[in-house]
Amino acid sequence: MEHPVNLKAKEILGCKGLCKSFFTKEGNADRVLQVVKDLELEVYDKEFVVLFGPAECGKSTIINLLSGLDSPTAGQVFHDSLPVTCPDPKRGVIYQSIALFPWLSVMGNVEFGLKAQGVGQAERRQKAQYLIDLVKLTGFENSFPNELSGGMC
Repeated sequence: MEHPVNLKAKEILGCKGLCKSFFTKEGNADRVLQVVKDLELEVYDKEFVVLFGPAECGKSTIINLLSGLDSPTAGQVFHDSLPVTCPDPKRGVIYQSIALFPWLSVMGNVEFGLKAQGVGQAERRQKAQYLIDLVKLTGFENSFPNELSGGMC
């Protein structure tokens, strides 16, 4: 079926029959808590999608499944038509609460992921500066998270 809004849109993220259960012990008994059941999702290029709902309804679990940070109990997640089986630099998650290293500057925080991937210092610095400029934090490269306003974090 073609996307009703844009017939030429390309599906970039989706899932079919996505399920996630957690297995816990309650006393001497095993307990299965099904958090996501048979989720079907199609996200197309240039779409803006919002996931919202009451507390404890599975939003974070769905985000972790879509990003590859967690594995489904059943079903499949796809990104650019390929199965999602693990985290990938092509997909990212931005958490609501601040998730910065307080001991690193803005530049250090932006460079952190690239450094972990083994990107050399010159390339890392260039890419980080581009991103800092993109979000209008130029001039704050040497500032620490506690020196920034909430909107800057």
